[in-house]
Amino acid sequence: MQALDQVRAVHAVRPLRQLTVVDMDSGRARALIEALEPELSGVDIVAATDAESAVRGAEIVCCATHATSPLFPESALPAQLHVNAIGAFRPTMRELPDELLATGTVVIDELDAVLEESGEIIHALRAGAITQDALTELGTALTSPPAEYGKRTVFKTVGIAMQDWAIARLLADKFLR
Repeated sequence: MQALDQVRAVHAVRPLRQLTVVDMDSGRARALIEALEPELSGVDIVAATDAESAVRGAEIVCCATHATSPLFPESALPAQLHVNAIGAFRPTMRELPDELLATGTVVIDELDAVLEESGEIIHALRAGAITQDALTELGTALTSPPAEYGKRTVFKTVGIAMQDWAIARLLADKFLR
């Protein structure tokens, strides 16, 4: 359900040339592609069922699943890319491998929420792949960005109701007055 808006958001910031939609259900992948095609003219859009193959060579990867284990191995990823991970919003869920979190710059929406809900962050911390010091909250990343980001960046969000409300309010103020 989130995929359509995730693609739109990425395309608004980084116009896409290619898009691979990965879903084990080819009908859902096809439906998403059909919804996106009118908005993404000139973008080469394909469907796939193998996430590992799909991420090879990707510049941006968006994960929005209910997966309980990593969707792809770290070794399938190129040396430089950005990953948005918006699924895995329960401690028992994971979309990303520990090794990606250990080798990338990890920005999170809010520490307490992520420590309570994000399966991949919880798992990586317990496994010793990362420490809490390796996590940068979004507000800090925006106001005091690090001097240098790693070649791999990850944004992990579990969704913060207050942020959703604030964004909705800003949009309402801008467009409904």
